[in-house]
Amino acid sequence: MAVIADSAIHVAPLAPLGKLVYHIDFNNTRRRTMWTQSYSKTVEGLSAAQVWKVWSDVDSWHVWQDDIEYARMNGPFETGGSFKFKPKGGPNLTLELSDVQPNTSFVDITRFPLARMVDSHELIERGGALEIKTTIRMEGPLAFLWRKIVGEDVVKSLPAQTDKLIAQATLACA
Repeated sequence: MAVIADSAIHVAPLAPLGKLVYHIDFNNTRRRTMWTQSYSKTVEGLSAAQVWKVWSDVDSWHVWQDDIEYARMNGPFETGGSFKFKPKGGPNLTLELSDVQPNTSFVDITRFPLARMVDSHELIERGGALEIKTTIRMEGPLAFLWRKIVGEDVVKSLPAQTDKLIAQATLACA
């Protein structure tokens, strides 16, 4: 398996890491603040189905993500589902799956007081290569606060987390 490219678009010079997208949007109709960053990596020799198998096995996330105490699905991995999630040193959380497209993408939402974090996970197949893309969006009146408390650390972990996901997907099919 070869890494083709780490990619990102620099929308603003404020991006803290070179491989991340940074975007702030002020929506005047709703008066909500939004902060978005993305990370993607393109690899060869790995299928969307292999990565999906690892992503959709929420109960095993702690095996390949060392910053998680546990993650437990409450039912099937499908739109409308939810799971319990406990980061190491963090509180117990319930995340909801707002959109699940098998072997293609899923979106999970974490709710905070006056804000929510929307995590979009995509698998994009391009001419024999697979792009694995994660976008973190913080929105709501206190998005600026939750971005500092949670969001920025989540974004900083995306490159290592993506590498571990690739390694786990490769092991799972070996």
